[in-house]
Amino acid sequence: MKRLAIVFIIAVLLLFFLAGCATIANGTDQNVSITSTPSEAEITVKNAGGIEVFTGKTPAQVKLARSSSYVVTVKLDGFKESQVMINKSFNTVFLGNLICGGVIGMIIDGTNGAMWKLEPEVINVSLVTASIKGKEDEIYAVIQYMDDKGEVHKAASLLVRD
Repeated sequence: MKRLAIVFIIAVLLLFFLAGCATIANGTDQNVSITSTPSEAEITVKNAGGIEVFTGKTPAQVKLARSSSYVVTVKLDGFKESQVMINKSFNTVFLGNLICGGVIGMIIDGTNGAMWKLEPEVINVSLVTASIKGKEDEIYAVIQYMDDKGEVHKAASLLVRD
């Protein structure tokens, strides 16, 4: 019985020290929310290597590996397609390896991608049309996203018809 308890304690300690802090706290994947106005737009998500990792329609919750950056393409009939970059940035939880996990934890977090976080985590693409008197209709893409501090940012771009 005593031997079993010692083996159990050693196994728990090994798991604790053989996993990185960011891996334990955040995992190797991250959910990114993608919405559009109007909704039901087609979404394509490609990783940095150009490989398609998700297709669907808005609204969507997409689970992405933290180890890559991504390009999100949003398309809807009658509107020019819009693209949003999802970039990876340093995940400060990785620094927890200085307290527990050590070099092994740093190596694990570094190789499995847990040392990164994806930004923006919430993407809202608004496709709108605008009309100026005496001119033909113009289509604008308005991209709205929330950064990790909770601040909302918007960018509008005039789209050229093909």
